[in-house]
Amino acid sequence: MKIFDLRSNSSFAQELADLLSSHPIPVEKKVFPNQEVYVRLTEDVKGDDVIIVGTSYPNPNDRLFELFLAVDAAERAGAKTIKAFVPYLAYGRQDRVQREGEAVSALAVVRALGNAGLDELYIADYHNPDLIPTMPVRTHNIMTAKAIGEYLRSRYNLYDPIILVPGTKSLEGKYLARAREAAEGAGSSCYTGYLKERDWITGEVRTKKKEIGAKGKDVIVIDDEISTGETVINALKMLEEEEPSRIFVGCTHGIFANDSLNRIRALGVSDVVCSDSIPSPVSKVHLAPLFKREAFNQ
Repeated sequence: MKIFDLRSNSSFAQELADLLSSHPIPVEKKVFPNQEVYVRLTEDVKGDDVIIVGTSYPNPNDRLFELFLAVDAAERAGAKTIKAFVPYLAYGRQDRVQREGEAVSALAVVRALGNAGLDELYIADYHNPDLIPTMPVRTHNIMTAKAIGEYLRSRYNLYDPIILVPGTKSLEGKYLARAREAAEGAGSSCYTGYLKERDWITGEVRTKKKEIGAKGKDVIVIDDEISTGETVINALKMLEEEEPSRIFVGCTHGIFANDSLNRIRALGVSDVVCSDSIPSPVSKVHLAPLFKREAFNQ
């Protein structure tokens, strides 16, 4: 087995390789004067099982194209199997046609990887898990909410915690799966969500207010991705009216555009916890052990 590091999340690649008693092999990359990307595998892979490791933020278009080329290179060089470990896979939010004439980018990206020669794809906390069975490549979706709940439980003496999804279109079971897993990790049986509506033209998010019985209790706000942070910020403002003891914010993918991390912190949260799918100052939950367990049953 050979593990190639696309150098978009080298700490994840190194930790994964260490867990597998291997070492990450750097991929040669450069950009030509015309801005085209060049990728070359630096070791022979003929007959080998190959794992290509990277993430796709920042610069998702460049990162994805590097991944496409690395998969193509491995296939052309005669790799036995090709797997991609991509904790954050860009374009996952474009998962359906909302307006006539749109592409379903989530499927288009995976189809392109399959056409390049990819056998299996490993990703973390995909935005729409319902798409996973329909992916044109065998895809494994590794959930992280339980690990985030466990982290907060181990670090803080949580008091009667409530787990809250900051914005969901339904309170039916599958829409609260992330909250349910976080609750299990945090040692709680109480989880719920705020309902939200999004304007698909302007992107504006409207959150419906409801009381969740948070007075004097700890609340963990859990989401898959924080981009602009508007959904989480709306939830935090509503929560404050209930006077909880403490509020924690957790997510898998911390993008934190538009200074949203500082805006969230300014609302008085006790901690912000993310995975290392996208390296950041709040990447406190490591995904390599979860990916190893999923891929190798170890």
